[in-house]
Amino acid sequence: VGIFDEHLILHKYASNQKPEPEGLIILNVISGEIVKHLNDWIFFDFQNHTLIIYQLQQNEPIYKTIDLPNSALGTKSIVEKTYTASDNSKNLMRATSPTHYTEDSPHFSLIYKFLYSLLDIDAVKAVDYLEISNKIIISYYIYRDKSFHNYLLVTNRARKILLNDLIAETEGIGIDIFTVKSDTLLYVKNKNQFVGYSL
Repeated sequence: VGIFDEHLILHKYASNQKPEPEGLIILNVISGEIVKHLNDWIFFDFQNHTLIIYQLQQNEPIYKTIDLPNSALGTKSIVEKTYTASDNSKNLMRATSPTHYTEDSPHFSLIYKFLYSLLDIDAVKAVDYLEISNKIIISYYIYRDKSFHNYLLVTNRARKILLNDLIAETEGIGIDIFTVKSDTLLYVKNKNQFVGYSL
């Protein structure tokens, strides 16, 4: 996932054939020691020295914030708090990384309908979704010619299409297809192009 403050955060996977993360491992980059295992949790964001993670429970996201030990801040203990998707007390939805929804999620159904009405396509398997800077960003798949075609769509709130880019033809479904850093949309296209658009 990345290095944040003094910590290296890694996703765990069952195998290289299954791209769905199954948990997180947090290591201290100075000592190399494992700080925490988080089974069944997925990275969501890192804001103001706080790790934000999520998991789906009954197809609804549950969020957790974790304040990790930080020598620069003089903190030595781990502080965890859990929130539901409707709890905006921590403004968790300011994420710069998308949320991954599979076909069995009710959120997938809503996004499927949005894509069908806008593009007249049948999205399959999974979508990655993010709302940021008054934009809606969706990574979606359609099945064509015996492969999955992965597109990245950007619209404004008025549903005007700003980008609809075919970024890969694959045999399977990925996760974390794009991210936003410093108001810039970033993604890899065709496995060999690093693309960025200012939002």
